[in-house]
Amino acid sequence: MLDRWWETGVNAEAFASLLYFAVHYTQGLRMTTIGLLNEQPLHAALKRWYARPGDVMEAALDGYIVDLRRGNHIIEIQTGSFAAIRRKMRTLSRHYRVTLVYPVAYERWIVKLPTTTCGQPGRRKSPRRQSMNQLFQELVSFPDLLCCPNFSIEIVCVQAEEVQRYGRRHGRRRRGWAMVERRLLGVLERHVIATPLDLWSLISWELPEPFQTLHLARVLHRPRWFAQKVAYCLRESGASTVIGKAGTALVYSHAPSDGVWPHNHMEPLAVSCIPLCHGPYSRLTNGNDQIV
Repeated sequence: MLDRWWETGVNAEAFASLLYFAVHYTQGLRMTTIGLLNEQPLHAALKRWYARPGDVMEAALDGYIVDLRRGNHIIEIQTGSFAAIRRKMRTLSRHYRVTLVYPVAYERWIVKLPTTTCGQPGRRKSPRRQSMNQLFQELVSFPDLLCCPNFSIEIVCVQAEEVQRYGRRHGRRRRGWAMVERRLLGVLERHVIATPLDLWSLISWELPEPFQTLHLARVLHRPRWFAQKVAYCLRESGASTVIGKAGTALVYSHAPSDGVWPHNHMEPLAVSCIPLCHGPYSRLTNGNDQIV
């Protein structure tokens, strides 16, 4: 039809422009809709809590959907595995300032839905509390990304409500109860991890020098497999150095490897000033490219 527009009476250029606009608008609308399809209440509530006037929610950017866009600053909230956003974080942090928000349930209430139509839901406070060092379990997906000056992680301690539903097919681990959703009740504290050295703020000062994963497990009061994840994150990010072996176990030193610079991990997100990174994990020397 576009080749023989003079026979149909249709303006080919106008039609092509309209078709181009319609296709790209539909693609953008579809990407935004996909970002909201599986959104959980906790994720949605944190997104509203972080949003400020002028922020763009569910913005399409470089082929991805980001939770919040504030100019060149991207705020991404991740309540699940970091492995699912590995490529997304690496790509966006090369051109934008990226803050990854990771919620930790410091206080949690369990709500069990009734198993019968006439029953009442039960609610109790869980004695278990997550600590900030829970970050290491997910950070194994990209610990080296902390070397990029554009990238930072903000651990947010929250009060959350976990809704559970009973079902026989859910197995014996929770005696048939499975989590349906999590809800945000309140925000208690925020802690910024902007460089590899900031990871030491999540570990007790009682850790000896040098140390092994056995020592990490003791000071963190965690199993050995978790201490191995911590050691991996410290080593790959450059916050610690392997100095030898004791049998088959690696021996680590607190001394960071080259290329790690200190940062104030308690710096508020609102006034943080981090330079943009044009190349792969490279610092800028031009002051005009810095965010004010």
